[in-house]
Amino acid sequence: MKDNQLKVLVVDDDEDDIFLVKEMLKEGLPETEITLDYATTSDGAIALIKNGEHDICLLDIHLGKEDGLSLLKYLNIKNNFTPVIFLTGQGDQEKAVAAMKAGATDYLIKSTLSVVSLAHSIRSAIKLEGERAKGNSRTFTQDSGRIIAGGFKRNT
Repeated sequence: MKDNQLKVLVVDDDEDDIFLVKEMLKEGLPETEITLDYATTSDGAIALIKNGEHDICLLDIHLGKEDGLSLLKYLNIKNNFTPVIFLTGQGDQEKAVAAMKAGATDYLIKSTLSVVSLAHSIRSAIKLEGERAKGNSRTFTQDSGRIIAGGFKRNT
């Protein structure tokens, strides 16, 4: 997220839900200039992922015959450190666990979703992913026969 700008990808097979999420983002993050890309299919989402860099992705777990988990796996392969929050109409405990194990940052149920909970989840996800990115971008340097990585020294 740069200078209070947030580029969001929303993937949901229900356009009404996309509209509601867009309005919740405007209300919940008023200090932020939001650019929203959206897709209603997995193929549409993949095209947007290939063509742009998003600060956060909001994915429906059920995309018609598709599955949001497969999109998350694609993002994990293609992308680096883009947080993913799943939004779902059903509170399926097994799907929630699978999503989190696959790397989702959060899993929210649409029927209980509020402006405050969505904004909080997005802020937390971006902060967490930023910290992960910093941790994984530490460079290795060579110093007198030792490799220094993230503050740990190992003999070579």
